[in-house]
Parts: sequence; structure tokens; C-alpha cells
Amino acid sequence: KRHSCMWRLLENGTAVRSGEVELPTIPPHTSADIEILHSPEAEYRQASVTERLLEVSFLLRHNSHEIAWEQLEVAPSCTWADACCALAPALAPSITLNLPLTLDESDASVISVHCSNFDFDFSRQTGLLTSLRVDGAECLRAP
Repeated sequence: KRHSCMWRLLENGTAVRSGEVELPTIPPHTSADIEILHSPEAEYRQASVTERLLEVSFLLRHNSHEIAWEQLEVAPSCTWADACCALAPALAPSITLNLPLTLDESDASVISVHCSNFDFDFSRQTGLLTSLRVDGAECLRAP
């Protein structure tokens, strides 16, 4: 394999978990799902987390040259599963845009946009994205 994928979970600036992801063979112009295996959250979660970041780096295996990286802020109250879910779209986008979009304004606090396999919720008060669900799985949620 020519590439490797390394990840680190940082809590308050300290790496509390890290590892390497086994990359599948991915043909050009395609994508693949990547799974990050982990231990139970209780083993590494700090008691007073104010900042949590998930960092992912893609490296050339022969000289460890970094060719791509991403750092995602994850709300301290989120679980490890939330962090992985937030990372998934950055690694291998799985949102398929099959128009038409449906707008749901029945909730007094949010405006929802629905498509075949994803849903977005926006706050009526701030206009900010408050939720992203792909295939029914919550991938991003406002604190």
C-alpha cells in the first residue's frame, strides 16, 4: 500500500487516543468508508474537557510525507461515536444529492431540508446548521 492514515483524538490539547487506519484499495475517482476502531470512551475521556479535536492525516507510506489532513472540532459533550460520524463525510463523502429537496417549516425552532439520504436542520433564531443526518444517523449536532 502506498498510503497510510493516522488519527489522534485531542482533549484540551492533549492526545488521549491515536492510531492507524487500514486503508482499503480505492480506485481513482471513487470513495470508500473508513472505520476507526477504538476502546470504550471511559478509558481515555478527561473529566473536564473544554475542547475536543479529531485530527486525521494521510501520509505517503515510504517517506511519511503528509499529503492531506483534517482537524475537526467535536463538542466536548459528544461521544466518540459522534466524533467518528463527524469525520466520515470529510474522509469519504456519502451524501448523494437526488433532487428534489423538501423543505419542512412546521417546527417553530428549526427549518429542515430533506433529500433522499440526508437531512439538514437550521436554527430559525441564528440561521446556523444545528443537525446533519445521513441515512438516519446523526453526524453533526449543535451543542
